[in-house]
Amino acid sequence: GEWIYLLHTGEGAALWGLLLGLFTLAAPVLAVTGTLVWLRKRHNLPMLAGMVSANRADTVILVASEGGSTWGFANALGKAWQQRGGRVHLAPLSSFAPSTYTAARRVLIMAATWGDGDAPAASSNVLARIAEAPPHPTAQLAVLGFGDRSFPAFCGFAEDIDATARSAGWQMMLPLDRIDRQ
Repeated sequence: GEWIYLLHTGEGAALWGLLLGLFTLAAPVLAVTGTLVWLRKRHNLPMLAGMVSANRADTVILVASEGGSTWGFANALGKAWQQRGGRVHLAPLSSFAPSTYTAARRVLIMAATWGDGDAPAASSNVLARIAEAPPHPTAQLAVLGFGDRSFPAFCGFAEDIDATARSAGWQMMLPLDRIDRQ
C-alpha cells in the first residue's frame, strides 16, 4: 500500500516525479521532431515539373535510394525525356505497380545498393512484388544500379532486381548497367 500512495502523491520521491515528467515531455518532442524529419525527407525528393500520372506516362522512372542522391539522376533523366516530348512519371520503387502503367512503353528502375548489396529500407519488399506481378504487356524494363565498387556486393540490389525481372518474364530494354560512386 505504501508504494501506491508514493506513486500517486509523489511525496518523498522527487527523482521519480522528475523522471516521469521527462518521459511525459518526450512524447511531444518525438512527435515534432518526427514530423520535421518526414517533411525534410519529403521536401528533398525532387518533383518533376510537368510530371504525369502513372497511367498516362509513356516512361515510368522508379527510384530506390537510401540517401537521396539517386533521385537527382532520375530527375535529370526525366527532364531530358520530357524535352524530347515524353510523358514521364517519377516515383519511388516502393510504389512499383505495373498494372497502373497502362500507357507505358518503358519502365526504368534506378536502384542504389545499400550496405553489403542490400536494398534501401523503403524498397526492401519490392523483389517479391516484381516476381509476383505479371510482366507488363507493352513496356520494356531497364535497370541502372548505383553503388561503390570498393564493396564486395557492388550494385547487388540492382543485380537482384534485374535477375528477378528476367525470371518473371519482363522484356528487357537494355542489359543491366552500373554506376560507381555517382
